[in-house]
Amino acid sequence: MKKTRGKKYLFMVNREFQLKYLRYAAMVGFVSTFVTAFIILYPLYVFHILRIPRFLPMPFLIAMGVGIALNIFLVAFVSLIITHRIVGPLFAMSRSFHEIERGKWNSKVHFRKTDELHYVARSFNSMTDGLCKKVALDIAACGDIKQALSDNNHQEGIRLVDQLERDFKKRISSDKEEA
Repeated sequence: MKKTRGKKYLFMVNREFQLKYLRYAAMVGFVSTFVTAFIILYPLYVFHILRIPRFLPMPFLIAMGVGIALNIFLVAFVSLIITHRIVGPLFAMSRSFHEIERGKWNSKVHFRKTDELHYVARSFNSMTDGLCKKVALDIAACGDIKQALSDNNHQEGIRLVDQLERDFKKRISSDKEEA
């Protein structure tokens, strides 16, 4: 990836996750190369179209080794790019989760066009918008309570506080507790 001023791009966002899948991809590249070579060469050998001496010539072995190495490298490189497009957005969402945990509820997730999981980002951003709207309603309710208390209308203020308390309890309770 290209570097821009002040921004550092990392291909290995989550080493453990990405290396796990890179190992799998390298193994797939290695096995697929051998299976392909076997499928192509075995029938040729059985039907005497291709005569392989007991010991293969060195250029043939070198060509096979280079092909295996190239295949493993290409598969690993492509899997690195694919895992980066998945892990990068997950890493960004994890940062946003921590921001929300610290109290910044208007945190948004922005993905690059090449990243996967755009539908998750839309859902996450919709969730934070909903949280912010609920907080705005709570702030408005607090204003109503202040107004009712400043007008010496204590009964109305108490009713509004009770309503706000019920709303808070409803938001933090799970569905199982409500049933």
